[in-house]
Amino acid sequence: MVSRRGAAHIVNDWRSSNRGMERGSCLTRALILAMQHRVDLLNMSYGEASSAPDKGRFTDLAAECINRYGITFVSSAGNNGPALTSSGSPGSTDSDIIGVAAFVSPAMMLASYSLRTALNGTFYTWSSRGPTTDGSRGVSISACGGAITAVPTWTLQSVQLMNGTSMSSPHAAGGIALLISGAKQSQIRSHQREYEKRLKTPPKVLIHSIR
Repeated sequence: MVSRRGAAHIVNDWRSSNRGMERGSCLTRALILAMQHRVDLLNMSYGEASSAPDKGRFTDLAAECINRYGITFVSSAGNNGPALTSSGSPGSTDSDIIGVAAFVSPAMMLASYSLRTALNGTFYTWSSRGPTTDGSRGVSISACGGAITAVPTWTLQSVQLMNGTSMSSPHAAGGIALLISGAKQSQIRSHQREYEKRLKTPPKVLIHSIR
């Protein structure tokens, strides 16, 4: 997160039930905490299917975070592709949130998957697609969907290559954090819609900026 004072810091919050899964009440408390801390950027790398897109208490709070408090909100699109309308909630079903799909670049193919010849960059096959059942686009942008990351100690290894939109969403958040930081240093007041527009136009800017 980037603080209002201009110094970058991370606000980490884990809200789960005693069963180890996110619940509506837990997510609600997390959004309230984000508003209390007045963070600039919020990433959420989990979700599930929803039969009622763009509705509910969490959706209303997310819209309040973005439109009232000026928080930029990115979230993973889901890993249920390649079928259409496979996008997950809330990353791809809430119209105010930037939903992030998983992309694999030619450089990633060589370094992470040991391909002898790099292919053209593309979406991972399992990355969820839009549109949503109410006709919204669903997925907003794409980012690198793989990362070498720390894993639990019970795996008996320190790091592991992980794939998923849970990796692409933080990658996108990191790129957006740089935009927010630059805007603050230049004393430019910007909103999520402006960052989203710049990430989408032209498309290649996103691929190269967070690769």
